[in-house]
Amino acid sequence: MSRALPLGTYVEGAGPLHALDARVKLAVLLMATILAFARPSMLVMAGIVALLACGMALAGVSAATLARAARPCAVILVFVIVANTLRFDGTGDVTLIHGLGLSLLGLGNGAFAVVRVLGLLGLALVVSTTTTTTELADACGWVLSPLGRLGLPTADIAMVLSIALRFIPICVDEFDRVVCAQRARGMDFSEGGLRERLSAWGGVLTPVVVSLFGHADRLAEAMQDRLYAGEGRTSMAEAPKAADWVVLACGAVAFVAALVWG
Repeated sequence: MSRALPLGTYVEGAGPLHALDARVKLAVLLMATILAFARPSMLVMAGIVALLACGMALAGVSAATLARAARPCAVILVFVIVANTLRFDGTGDVTLIHGLGLSLLGLGNGAFAVVRVLGLLGLALVVSTTTTTTELADACGWVLSPLGRLGLPTADIAMVLSIALRFIPICVDEFDRVVCAQRARGMDFSEGGLRERLSAWGGVLTPVVVSLFGHADRLAEAMQDRLYAGEGRTSMAEAPKAADWVVLACGAVAFVAALVWG
């Protein structure tokens, strides 16, 4: 993959992850998410990082792609590290000035939290890269199906999640297109003070939002023309193959073992 793609972009391929059942991939992602927060140990995080490395290698996802997907939350990740590291009561391991210091334990905790977020983000990126919109919608509906007995519109929720995920690359493409158009008209986003820069970026965000509303309207009209009804919709998802059951069984065994001994 030569170009870093945003989260939610499906890349056609014939690898083992593309052939793996979407329900299995979503189940493994869900189990990894539960473990990351229920058993936040070094052993569990090492397993998640190893799983991410294998998934990225099999899916052809580069480190640049993961970095681009994490860019929107970079400020939050940096804030997590800074907030955990700084100490203002003089209890820091490294003293700077007037009680301000740095906590090595806090730095480790912040870095651990960042690794956890990046690991789960990377796994979600691998799943979205190797799974089509239809497969994701069917898989989400399958995962949420037990809640359907309580009257929850699981099919509609699955479709909304799938559409929201697939709109991410559309948003990125629209943003890049408008920025290129504004720069072609002579707009320089690096000149002027804060007010001038905000005004320049306002000239980008406004057409982007208008364009996205247009995409949403066309999508709603297309779904209405095709008589989308949500619940009761037929599915063309095939039954899981033997390899899918093996992967799911291995994931379930690792999940239980990590919960008990992690």
